[in-house]
Amino acid sequence: LLDGLVKPERPIPPGATAVHGIGDADVADAVDFRSAWRRLWPLVEGRRVVVSNAAFDRRVIEGLCRRDRLACPPWADVQGAMVAYADFAGVYDPLPAGEPTRSPRWHKLADACARFGLPHGGRRARGD
Repeated sequence: LLDGLVKPERPIPPGATAVHGIGDADVADAVDFRSAWRRLWPLVEGRRVVVSNAAFDRRVIEGLCRRDRLACPPWADVQGAMVAYADFAGVYDPLPAGEPTRSPRWHKLADACARFGLPHGGRRARGD
């Protein structure tokens, strides 16, 4: 569909770079969100979309669409891959006091890939 980076409007914080390995130099020649969204939305509209962290990705994309006054119709079907994997792995966080159910423990994408003998995509769309 799309394989590339999106250039943020602000510098990438060092803490974020430490997590995902993407810094300002990596996005210097990347497209802005408006351009990327105009290419992506027609490809995913009305289809099942699987993303790493659906709640986060959806919140960020909807916020950017509002900011840029871009159409962001309701999502037809967005699935979170890491939530599904956490449930599949069956490893749960300890039950907090007063909570009726435990939450599946999240795993790093690299760990989930390794379990199935797959290479990790390096936080890039095509590889992930």
